[in-house]
Amino acid sequence: MTYKKRSLKFQFKLSDGAFDDKKNDILTLDNAKAEVQVSALGSLSANTMDAKVYGLSLKNMATIGYKGTQYGITTQNMMKVWADEVPIFEGSIGWSYADANEMPDAPLIVYASSTGYAQSVEAAPFNKSGVVKVADIITTIASLTGFAVRVSPEISEVESNPFYRGNYIDQIRDCCRAHNLLFDVRLGIIFVWKEGDAIDDSIPFVSSRTGLIGYPRFNGWGIEFNTSFSPLLILGRDVQLETDLPNASGKYRINSAVHHLSTWMEGGPWMTQCSASLFTAGR
Repeated sequence: MTYKKRSLKFQFKLSDGAFDDKKNDILTLDNAKAEVQVSALGSLSANTMDAKVYGLSLKNMATIGYKGTQYGITTQNMMKVWADEVPIFEGSIGWSYADANEMPDAPLIVYASSTGYAQSVEAAPFNKSGVVKVADIITTIASLTGFAVRVSPEISEVESNPFYRGNYIDQIRDCCRAHNLLFDVRLGIIFVWKEGDAIDDSIPFVSSRTGLIGYPRFNGWGIEFNTSFSPLLILGRDVQLETDLPNASGKYRINSAVHHLSTWMEGGPWMTQCSASLFTAGR
């Protein structure tokens, strides 16, 4: 049996203040002891992250966490996470705090969302006279969030005199719902594609030879399976599953993907858990 050393890297960026007297507002912790769960469940929060991060000083944890929650504050601290040097999360911290009850090895407990900041910023309504391409509506709203945007070229719908209000994410959600579109926000990019289509043309292959753990399990709408960690398994993407379980092999569309990762913890997880649908016309 061979063993591979895994790594998790974290970067924290303050919206205000600094970590030291040199006014550095970015703190990077590489090869950290940590537990991480990154979830893509298709909600308004898009990708979310729950983590326990060890190796930070109490002072730095207090600087990052302040008094715990940062919801509703438009100056939220930001963070990025890499697994084996592959980016897996980028977003704003919703709440965080130091768990001093685990002293002397106290971790930072942190929850973050890829859309948290964009949902907290006051946004003017979007309105425009005349006939407007839906792709242009979404691109215009997305440009105000600071996110990049990738709209499927298959989206050709138009709308007359569009009007959307709420925060930027609400506006994008409402526009997508009005035109049977799906969207996801990950790694600083808003992805928009047609309901019933896959998010892109990539089709990862999962089998016991590529990392499938145990056997898949059928549920009410498709199948669930666990595999070794793969950043290729994302919401909206098709996956080709091969297994000895009768009737289970085939192509599915991923409805949710959750990465469970840990480093410097004996027996800790390094896996991706997926729920996928056999019927790909929407979710």
